[in-house]
Amino acid sequence: MPDSRFGVGIDFDRYHGLLSSWLRAHMDEVCPLRQQTIDLYNEKGKGIIAGWEVKPRDSDLGLRVLLDEAFPFSHIKIACIGACQYLQWPHVEENGFLCLPIKGWRPVENLAFSIRERIDHALQLLDDCQSQEFVKDESSKEFLSYWGRGAASGSKTLSLIDLSVSIPRRISVVQADEYSLVAESPEVIDKWLQNQGKTAGGGSKQAIFACIDSPPGLPLPRNTRQFLRQIVDQCREINPLISQLSPSEPTHFFFAVRAPEGLGLIGAKISPAPQNGFRKPKRNGREQYLSARRLRAIWSCFGKLTLLRVERVDGAWVHGRGQDDCHQILANKRVVILGCGSLGSQVAARMGQAGIGDITLVDPERLSTSNVGRHSLGINDVMYSKAKQLENMLSKKYPHSIFKGLATTYQAAIRKNPAILTEADLFVNCIAETDQDLSWDALRRTQNIVTPTVYGWIGTQGTTGHALALSNEGPGLSCFFDPDGFLRKPDTDFQGDSRIKVEPGCGTEFQPYGPLAAGQVELLVTRLCLDILTGKVIPPHHRVYACSTNDLTELGGQWTEHHEHHRPNGYSGPFEYTLPVSYCGDCYLCQML
Repeated sequence: MPDSRFGVGIDFDRYHGLLSSWLRAHMDEVCPLRQQTIDLYNEKGKGIIAGWEVKPRDSDLGLRVLLDEAFPFSHIKIACIGACQYLQWPHVEENGFLCLPIKGWRPVENLAFSIRERIDHALQLLDDCQSQEFVKDESSKEFLSYWGRGAASGSKTLSLIDLSVSIPRRISVVQADEYSLVAESPEVIDKWLQNQGKTAGGGSKQAIFACIDSPPGLPLPRNTRQFLRQIVDQCREINPLISQLSPSEPTHFFFAVRAPEGLGLIGAKISPAPQNGFRKPKRNGREQYLSARRLRAIWSCFGKLTLLRVERVDGAWVHGRGQDDCHQILANKRVVILGCGSLGSQVAARMGQAGIGDITLVDPERLSTSNVGRHSLGINDVMYSKAKQLENMLSKKYPHSIFKGLATTYQAAIRKNPAILTEADLFVNCIAETDQDLSWDALRRTQNIVTPTVYGWIGTQGTTGHALALSNEGPGLSCFFDPDGFLRKPDTDFQGDSRIKVEPGCGTEFQPYGPLAAGQVELLVTRLCLDILTGKVIPPHHRVYACSTNDLTELGGQWTEHHEHHRPNGYSGPFEYTLPVSYCGDCYLCQML
C-alpha cells in the first residue's frame, strides 16, 4: 500500500538523494542514521523520517541533519551530537534540536543554499554558546521560553494578576480542575470560575506577587537557595510579606519581569519542609509565623523548588498582549446593547473581544433556525433566548468581563431596573425596527439621558450599512427617517418593492442578505462604539458603508444622487464615508425648535 504521508514519494526520494550527494561532497564524514536513532527525535512529534550524522570540514563538532515528512517543502532540521545542552544553552531544544532562523530558501527552491545556510547557522550558534556572556544575554531575552520547561506534564497555571499594579502583595492560588488559577483575590477567582461553569477544587493557597527588573538567564535556578538569591532578592520589599507566611504550607511566588519587549510573568512553588518528627512551632495554641530571614533559611535547607510555566489570561493580555493602551479604558466601561439579532449579536461578540468590562444584552426574542446563518449563536441555541444564550456564550469565552442577558423588551427592562439608563457609558441600538428605534430616541430625550446611543442598521439587501451616534442634544433619529420609516436620504434605489421578502406561512417580512454583508456593518458599528468609548469621537457622528457598484447592480439596485455625491469619482468598489449630522427641518423635533 503506498505511503500517503505528505512529502513522502517522488519529491522526497529525489531530494533525499540530491541532499545525500551534496553532504558527501561537502562534509568530512557522512553516515545515514539508523531507525533506532531517528525514533529518538520523534518523541516530541517532530515527524522525522530520515537523516545523517555528519562532521563539517574544519570543525570538531558533529551534527545530525534531519528531514521531516514535509521535506523538501520544509526547512532542514539540525541537531547537535553529544551531551544535550538543553536548558544550559539558548536556542537548544530537547534532544539537541537547534532553533535556527527560518529565513531563506527551502530545499525545493534551492537545495544547496538551504543546507549550507542551515549548517552555517548551526555552527555559528554552537560557537556562540561557548561564551557565557552570549548564553546569559540571549537566554535573558527569551526567558519565558525556558522558565518552567521542566514542569510536570499536564500541569498548568493560569494568571489573572493585574500586572499594571507593581506593588508587592499577597495574592491567591486555587486549584480548578486541570489547572491552577492565580488572581488578586478569591473573589476574582470565583467570578472567573463561575463564568466558566466550574468550581474550585480546594481552598486558596498562600502566594506572593512582585516585580523584578532583571530577567533570569540560563542556567535557571535549580534549587530553592538559588531561586531566593537570583530572583527573590531582586525585590527586598517582599520580606515583610514572607514573614506573614505559614512555614508548613506550599508557597507560590509570581514575578512580573520587566523586559525591553514588555512584561513577562514567571512563577515558582516552594514545597514545605518535611517535619522529620519535629512539631510545628506554636504560640498560644496557634501556628507560629517565623521571621522572613528564618523562613528563608528553612526553605534554603529543606524546601523543594518547582518552576512553574504561567500563562496569562488577564484582560490586558487577552485583549492586546499587554500593549494596548486603550484596554484599561474599555475594561471600565459599561455598554447596553438593545437588539441581539444578526447585527446586535455580532457587535456584542466584538465588544467582548475588545475587552468591554460590562455588557448588558436586551432582546425579548428566541433564536430561530432562519437566524442562525447570520447570527453569532448556532443551531444548538435555537428556541432559546437570544440574550440569555449570548450571555452564556460570551461569559465562557471572556470570563473576566461581566455579561447580563435580559430576555425582555428594553421598556420592561427599564421599568424593572431604571438604573440601566444612568449607569451605562454607551447604548447600542441594533433593533433595526424603525418604530422601536424612534421610541427609544423619544425615551432618551424625555428622560434627558446624557449617555449617547449608537444606532446600527443594515440597508436594503445588505448593500449599505449605517452607524449613527446621537446624544440628547442636537438632531434626533426622526431627522433621518420619514414618517413611513424610510431613510430621508437613501444611498440606494430599488425599483418596485422587491427589496422586501416574505417567509411562507406566517408572512414574516425580512431583508435577504448574507453574513458578509452583516460583517461589514458589524465592524462599522463596533469601530464607532469603541471610538466613542475611548474618546476619539464625540457624538453626533454618522458613518456609512456602501458595497461595490457591481454588487448593487446584480441585486437590482442603483445608486441615488445623494450617494453619487459622496462616492469618489470613477471608483466602483466598496468604501466607507462620514456624513455630517444636521437637522432635517421637517420632522416633529425640528418643528418644535
